[in-house]
Amino acid sequence: MKRVRWSRVAALVLGSTCLSLGLWVDRLLAHVVALQEERSALAHDHYETGAKFFHELRYREAALHLQCSAALDPGKLEVLKLRDRALWILGDRPLDQHDTRSALALPSVRRMKIQQARLELEQIFAEGERLIASERYDAAQDRFERVLEGIRWFPYDDAHGLKTASEARLAVARRRVCSQGR
Repeated sequence: MKRVRWSRVAALVLGSTCLSLGLWVDRLLAHVVALQEERSALAHDHYETGAKFFHELRYREAALHLQCSAALDPGKLEVLKLRDRALWILGDRPLDQHDTRSALALPSVRRMKIQQARLELEQIFAEGERLIASERYDAAQDRFERVLEGIRWFPYDDAHGLKTASEARLAVARRRVCSQGR
């Protein structure tokens, strides 16, 4: 009889201990999950700040924040790439093979964007010419003003003398608008 009582007591104690241990493990897991979420949020904040500094050309501060983000959440590839670019710009890191290809591609991308902007300005100019031919002078005036505004903000040489031609055609469109109004 005593043996049964001790077995029941031992089972109750063991069950109580397992229940307490299970609750403790649940609390520990909840705490670990909360810490991981906090760590992930902190890593994201460091990344956002680092990206902001990078775009403001403040590369030293960007590299520091991006390094913190990478330390907190090392699996984020975009963080590592941006950090490595900031360090490369600062001269603190040599280019690897992938970076070399990216850096060499930048001038061709820049030339392509310049050419695309020139083509867009030329298309707007041609549209203005068609509008003058169809005697829609108000719309033509708008197109030539758009070309001149685009050239004003275009950071490179005048797009093939387009500025002079646009100014001349704008003057023609304005005169014809005035003569239509009389």
